[in-house]
Amino acid sequence: MLSSLSPLPGRLELPVIDAAVVRSGERTVLLGGMTSDFEATPAIQTREPDGSWRPVGNQMLHARIGPAAIALPDGRILVWGGESGSARGTLTPRIDGELVNPRVAGSAVAITPPDGERWSAPSAPCLLGDGTVAIAAGDGVHRFDPKTAAWLPPIRVDAPLDQPVLGRLGGETLLLVSTDAEEPGAVVWTIDCTEEVATRWPTRLPEPLPGATLHPLPGGTVLATDWFDPDGRPSTRTLVLEPDSRTAKPGPTLPAPKGAIDWIGTSENGRDVLLLVSTPEDEEPSLEAYLLRSGSNDALRLWRLSTPPEGRRRMLLPAGPGAFELIGGYRFLDAATARREGLTPGAHLFRSTLRLDYGTGPVGD
Repeated sequence: MLSSLSPLPGRLELPVIDAAVVRSGERTVLLGGMTSDFEATPAIQTREPDGSWRPVGNQMLHARIGPAAIALPDGRILVWGGESGSARGTLTPRIDGELVNPRVAGSAVAITPPDGERWSAPSAPCLLGDGTVAIAAGDGVHRFDPKTAAWLPPIRVDAPLDQPVLGRLGGETLLLVSTDAEEPGAVVWTIDCTEEVATRWPTRLPEPLPGATLHPLPGGTVLATDWFDPDGRPSTRTLVLEPDSRTAKPGPTLPAPKGAIDWIGTSENGRDVLLLVSTPEDEEPSLEAYLLRSGSNDALRLWRLSTPPEGRRRMLLPAGPGAFELIGGYRFLDAATARREGLTPGAHLFRSTLRLDYGTGPVGD
């Protein structure tokens, strides 16, 4: 599919990778991430409507690499999880969160799991239609009310959760996937948060989906991407979950010329899911960019975009029909390339933001 890249105004005050990125009103907010010295940062960075990035002032309570974040209707942002420490030393998973107002310094409020819960690898959070936030952990789905800063009673499931993955189907309904501790594969539940009922699917998944991202698509299906294979690398496969029939079927498989991929960044935009993919780093390729688009009959088609961006680990954000924003990222320069460009060898983080347009107007498919 034809695509185009164009730079957007403004440059990051603090270049980072692996930050959470959300749209809050008319502003784009980056929370945490890894700086060029491989350290986790607590920085909150905001891009104003005119494209300028505000100087870093406000900070989170804790430095976090790779947290999840949800923009709330009142302008606050819920940040959850991630890792603290240094990629050059020790990274420690964080099983906690915080509520922050990105425009008010010192506004962060800590969120800890409910008393008595011993959580291990909880899911990423999901925002429900009633304004509460759901997280799967332990033996059920727990809901946090940002208005009262209180945890609601959990919705229990009929098996302990292992590496749970949570996605919203719509309204107060969730999809929950968990590795089966007793048999190979994974278990799926539909969670009705209004009735507080968990319904187990009769169909098991043939393999676990640890770390997966669930993308709701038009027509009621859910696309699972970028889970980890047993070798620790992101899977090249995708899976289509069909809540109405409580069944699953294989989705498109990403090309992997070297037999493996070492990073995937994904983001959905209506009926489209963008996947940025990098292969093992034995040389310095550009990212490959793919689009999974669902048609009128809900069939998924995989497209390779014609203009992939340079570098790796871009942070992704939908930017309206047929467009995404690609924030930051890095490129790794070997000694020969660094000499040619007059730079030092190693990782160089981008400060720029690119707009990726695809499939419309002059770059139609």
